[in-house]
Amino acid sequence: MVRLARFLLVFVGWVWVCFGLASGYLANAEEPRHVAFAMLDSSSRQPGVPWIAFMLLLFWSAIEATIFTFTLRPR
Repeated sequence: MVRLARFLLVFVGWVWVCFGLASGYLANAEEPRHVAFAMLDSSSRQPGVPWIAFMLLLFWSAIEATIFTFTLRPR
C-alpha cells in the first residue's frame, strides 16, 4: 500500500511538472506551431550546458567502444 501511494505521489508530481513546462512553452510561443522554437530558445540561453553533455557523450561512447571491441573480438 505504501508503494502504491509513493508511486501515485511521484506520478502526480511528474504530471504537474510536465503541465507547468508545457504551459510555459505555450505561453512563450506566438502560435502553437512555434512551441519547438520556444523550447530551443529557452535552452540556447545557457551556452555552456550543451558542451558538457556533448563531452560526456563522447566519453561514454569511447568507454562503450572499448568494451565492445574487447568482448566482440574473435578468439
